[in-house]
Amino acid sequence: MRQTGDILSQSEVFGTETGGVIRLRASVRAAQAVALLLGFYVLGIGTIIVLLVLDIVAVRFFNALGSGSIAMLLFFVPATVLACVTVARGVGATARLDGADMRGVAVTPEAEPELWARVQALAATMGTRGPRRILISPEVDAAVWESSHLLGLFPGRRYLILGLPLLLALSPAQMDAVIAHELGHYGNYDTRLGPVVNRGRAGILTALRAAEKNVLVIGVGPVTPKRTEPRGWWYFVLTLRFYAHLFFSLTQATSRAQEYAADRASALAFGRDNAVSALAELPVIAMAYRFYLDGYAYLGLPVGLVPEPAQVIGGFSSLMNDPQRADWLDRFRRDPADTGKTSRFDSHPPLTDRLAVLRTLPDDGLTSDDPAGQRAAGILRHQQSLLVAVGKELLGSTAAGKAPVDWDSLVDTAMFHRTDQAAAPLINAAAAVTGMATPTPEALVDAVDAGRLTEILDRLAPSGARSRDAASVLAPLLRAWILVRFAERGQVRWIHSWSGPTVLQAPPGLPEALDAAIAVLLGPEPDCAPLRAVLSGGSEQNAR
Repeated sequence: MRQTGDILSQSEVFGTETGGVIRLRASVRAAQAVALLLGFYVLGIGTIIVLLVLDIVAVRFFNALGSGSIAMLLFFVPATVLACVTVARGVGATARLDGADMRGVAVTPEAEPELWARVQALAATMGTRGPRRILISPEVDAAVWESSHLLGLFPGRRYLILGLPLLLALSPAQMDAVIAHELGHYGNYDTRLGPVVNRGRAGILTALRAAEKNVLVIGVGPVTPKRTEPRGWWYFVLTLRFYAHLFFSLTQATSRAQEYAADRASALAFGRDNAVSALAELPVIAMAYRFYLDGYAYLGLPVGLVPEPAQVIGGFSSLMNDPQRADWLDRFRRDPADTGKTSRFDSHPPLTDRLAVLRTLPDDGLTSDDPAGQRAAGILRHQQSLLVAVGKELLGSTAAGKAPVDWDSLVDTAMFHRTDQAAAPLINAAAAVTGMATPTPEALVDAVDAGRLTEILDRLAPSGARSRDAASVLAPLLRAWILVRFAERGQVRWIHSWSGPTVLQAPPGLPEALDAAIAVLLGPEPDCAPLRAVLSGGSEQNAR
């Protein structure tokens, strides 16, 4: 029986075809992609030539046609300018797509010998040449790039991009399957064609968007004094749309076939079940990472704070490994965000389709023997320094002027700010009703005691406020305001938790007493005494 890691021939990996047939088919796909890209240039330049000829005709016969010639000029000249701008933008997009914008921190074989040795061993197993450069990215992504020459006819330097969040969340066997998938693109010559297809996609989409928006470019930046739309301009737009449909239709089948082939290569080399589990886990990791960034890593940006350098991405590992998050993650595994719906022209097949195809492969008996809880990032020799470097890459310029702090300090300050912002509408309403420049919760209680609750509600929501339940409108705002007061006194603070929402740290019984007092204040028979007692309780401590 074949063992995991056995070196496979190209015919085993990509089907019963020989390597020569694979190269032939790659050449056919290359010719098709090059022809489509050249067709875009021909379409754009041909349109400009036709319009220029018509401009010349209109000028040459100016005297003969009189006002008719002027009308022609008013039509063709703006159309010619916009066509030139549109084509120039599209061609410029194809020229810029050279891989120079690849995001990630380069790791050398000297710095990460185990990682490099593993990748090269995987490449040998896949029967292909390994990458010359490995980048560790802050994204939930894995990708390959090849700086091929002469539109993919000759190979070039190969790059492998590995997302650090994947290394932190996947097991070693799952990560092997992901890397094998990417290396499979090398073996199938996909990376030689990828740049050509991507250039065409970028050029056509850029040109089409420029044409549809009718943006006139003068000098360096866009200038849109008014919406310019020469009569008949939509014929050009429709022509671009037709060509875009043709280009994406012809290249989509190839792109999706490449993904299926790379999936199959990964499954044959490292086990069907490993490939399935890795692929199924990717949308779960992507969802969790978005949640982590919004709820943790980026939480302090509005107040000028960022996590400590190693924790910018390192905190994601803590979130994923928290035992109490297991059920939360399992819910997404059972009902993943990717339901199979993709764009008509998406280069990747729907996830559900890819998983279904993989599961049709015969059971090979190859399963993961990774210890429970082991993560692929364990292969990194300098994991801490990489966490710092990739974290800086993630934050980029947004970290400028921000102070790095521990999680509790970051969460406490950020939640204080959020709570203060939430209370702002009520504070403003109280200022208007009481006439105080800086009202206090006590002043609001006095206003409610004086029968001015309706005035306060009208300030908060003038339309229909009187018909609404006062507690539902006022209670959360009043609670937020009082919590800010307690936080300023040092009586409460917010601490972070990987297991769930932010935790409010307060003296025993205080949150419950506060909620009960607010309910009585805003109830059918308002009583201000309980809330006054809560507000006066405790001693003044260190202010913020």
